[in-house]
Amino acid sequence: MEGDALRGVALAGGPEVALDALVVGARTSARVHAFAGLGLSPSPHPMGIGDYLETDADGATAVPGVWAAGNVTDMKAQVLASAASAAWTAVVINNHLMAEEMERDLAAYRESQALTGA
Repeated sequence: MEGDALRGVALAGGPEVALDALVVGARTSARVHAFAGLGLSPSPHPMGIGDYLETDADGATAVPGVWAAGNVTDMKAQVLASAASAAWTAVVINNHLMAEEMERDLAAYRESQALTGA
């Protein structure tokens, strides 16, 4: 630095490189502490921008029955993308719950049919 102006950057174990500007990317970490009790932990983002919670395209995590959505799973997502992700994940969760309920009802129906000999 010369006064308040950037002159260059001294590289570790190397020479000083002259610069007019320097851009530094910030690392972020998703707030996944709420998921820790469920056995989930953050993963390093493939782009090196921080840590996030890995899910599949429907929001399912590695723990069965646990879904996540929004910028905890997509670090570049802003409000609208996070809301859209959450809406889709809610549809998927509802479909899973309906399928479980239908399986229970079908099993109960078949059992009642077997008992009555129908």
